[in-house]
Amino acid sequence: MHRNLYLNKPIIYFIATLSILTFSIALTSSIYPYYVLSLKIDMTTYGLINTLSSIINIFLRIPFSTLFPRIGYFKSYCISYILLILSRFFYIASIFLYPLIMFMFARIFMDMRYAMISTARTAVVTKYVESKNRAFTLGFISSLTIVFSSISPFIGSYLYEKLDYNFQQLFSISILISLIAIIPLIILVRKYEIIERKEKSLGIIFQIKMIPKIIAYKDLKEIFFISMIDGFAWSISGNFFQIYLAKELSVKPSELAILNLIENIIAIFGLTYIGHISDRLRKRVIFLFISEVLGIFSLLFFIMATNVFQIFFIWILQAFVWIIWSPIISAYISEKAEKFFSKICTPNAGRMGLP
Repeated sequence: MHRNLYLNKPIIYFIATLSILTFSIALTSSIYPYYVLSLKIDMTTYGLINTLSSIINIFLRIPFSTLFPRIGYFKSYCISYILLILSRFFYIASIFLYPLIMFMFARIFMDMRYAMISTARTAVVTKYVESKNRAFTLGFISSLTIVFSSISPFIGSYLYEKLDYNFQQLFSISILISLIAIIPLIILVRKYEIIERKEKSLGIIFQIKMIPKIIAYKDLKEIFFISMIDGFAWSISGNFFQIYLAKELSVKPSELAILNLIENIIAIFGLTYIGHISDRLRKRVIFLFISEVLGIFSLLFFIMATNVFQIFFIWILQAFVWIIWSPIISAYISEKAEKFFSKICTPNAGRMGLP
């Protein structure tokens, strides 16, 4: 491991915090569809709740990105930590009273937390790690996240069965594990916080004004609408995949954990390799086309699937869709945007819904 990573104490504490929270969140991922079904929420309402929380997620990314230097990087991260704890309490509350309302608040808090954490990781690493070590540090953090999100669902499904299928107790365990992260967070805030009230950064109004220019820019216009359509199609089905597996094919939580592991293994070995090939060949559009074709076939196969073994094959196919699309679309957007916009404006494309 890189020597400078060991010497950088803020990043070590930050990685410890991320690891604990990743483990606590993933603990309930394999039982989540069963929890939703137990609330007896109709799927139309469930879809509306997901849409609402996703819209909130998108529109909060811009203000969250300007928040870090003004109130402190780790204090901002503490806000996402509080949102996580609140979401878990609302998940538990939904089991006992007003399931629809409580579940809606749980999802909103969870997506608000995701909107903040999606910008927090890069912001913290950029501020506290030298440029020559940033790629390694981000890669190391991503690898750890994948490891913990692979192990935790198996433990969660095991505990779920041992606890007589009790959702409340499993969510409570998730909260208790999350509370461990208070220790490194306190150290980060008290010893390593940086507040830069005078730092020059893009204001919220400026970033919002840039959005129409990004949409109208000829080299980004087509890929913007393709991504919007693609995102719309996958968002329709993506929120219902595991619920469908649990309800229609009677897939067990442990089997959902295996599907998650398969996806993560492919991601570990595939993301860097596919990106490397794309960089060498410089044929981004061809790779994006292949990803779209694989995505269409995976959805068709999903409709025809009748057992969990077929689902394993489909999950592998969908994992390849993701590892091809995700790094290449980001690289493609950055390359096109840099021709007209400064590098600091490039991330606005992502905030409009692009990966």
